[in-house]
Amino acid sequence: MPTYIDPLDLAVSALLKARQKAGTATYEQIAAETGIGLRTLKRIFNDERRPPTVGELHAIAKALGTTALDVASEAEGVVEDV
Repeated sequence: MPTYIDPLDLAVSALLKARQKAGTATYEQIAAETGIGLRTLKRIFNDERRPPTVGELHAIAKALGTTALDVASEAEGVVEDV
C-alpha cells in the first residue's frame, strides 16, 4: 500500500528538484555539502520515501543557495493555487 504524502511535502520536493536542475550542483555535491546520504537525498528529491525533515530541508536549501523558509513559502503558494 502506497504511503500518503501531503501535497505540501510534494511541492517542497518538486521545488528542491527544480532548483537543483536549474543550478549547477549535482546530487553528489549536495550530499557531500549537507552530510545527507546520496540515496536519502535522491529519495527526498523524487518523493520516494518521505519528506525531508526540517534540518534536511534547511541543509539542502542552503546548498542550493536559498533558505528553507523561501522553499516552504513558495511550496505553500503552489499548494494554495491548486
